Formats: sequence, structure tokens, C-alpha cells
Amino acid sequence: MYYPIFLNLRGRSCLVIGKGIEARRKSKALREAGAKVSVVSKPPARLEKFFLVVAATNNPAWNRQISKMCFRQNKLVNVVDVPGLCNFIHPSRFRQGPLQIAVSTGGASPALARHIRETVQKNWGKSWGRLLEFLKKNRRGISKKMANTRFRRKIFSLVQAGRIQEAKKELMKELS
Repeated sequence: MYYPIFLNLRGRSCLVIGKGIEARRKSKALREAGAKVSVVSKPPARLEKFFLVVAATNNPAWNRQISKMCFRQNKLVNVVDVPGLCNFIHPSRFRQGPLQIAVSTGGASPALARHIRETVQKNWGKSWGRLLEFLKKNRRGISKKMANTRFRRKIFSLVQAGRIQEAKKELMKELS
């Protein structure tokens, strides 16, 4: 069983081993998370400087070798599509500003995780990300106003009803 966690990779050295589409996809996602990403086509002899390693090769012997090296050195390692060689897996995820939702099936069915993620994503319009950007920007003032239980309930009920713009207007009115 996996424990869900979001890692801060900003400035961390990460390694992606492989040269196919999965290697490109994983390196892109790591860069978007702020990681310093190195990409090589073959396993290197040393992994000491890397915090996290992704093996995206089509060579099972290399994948086992990379996994063993990482486990011995206490590195985070993901071998694409081989959960038994990993100490973490990549969930299917989507992002809207600070909102990030991840779905995992524990490696049992990445296709089902993707389907669930796509279903959730369709139901969460872009306004949620915009609302969170607004809340983040105005957090200090909102925290003071949200101490009022009645006002907090009003805002949360508007948000739950999908009336984001109305909630934003109420917050702006209270902040001015």
C-alpha cells in the first residue's frame, strides 16, 4: 500500500533514465515541479547526487539494476510500469493553479486512474484554480474575516454550490 504525499522538488537533483516518450513525460513533470532534471539513456555508475530517480527504459535488466542501486542508497525510485521495483509510484494528476488532484490505483490499473482523473477534472472547472489563487493572494485578510463563523459558512456554502464568483464578490466586499 502506498502513502499519498506531495513532494517539494524545487532545486532537487532528479535523474530520468531512458529516451522514449515516458522518459520525456516524466522529465517534463519533474521540471514543472521545479526539479533540476538530468536525462540519460543508460544507467550511470553512480547515483549519489540524485534525490529521486525514474527508470523509463525498455530494458528489464537495467530497470532491476537501477532499482537495486536506489534501494541500497535510500533513493526514491520509480521504474515505469513495474510497481514491484518502485518505492513510489506516479499518480494520474491534474493541476489548476494551486489546486492539484491526484488519483492512484496503487499500480493496479493506470488506465482506470487516468479515467477517474479525467472524470473528476471535467467536473472541476477552471474557476476553482482561480478561486484558490484569489484566496492565496488575500489569505491574511480572509483569515481575519473567516473567524466569523456565520460569514465562513456563507462563503463555504457558496463555494460548495459552485457559485465561485459570488463567493469572491462577498470576500472582496468584506476585505474592502
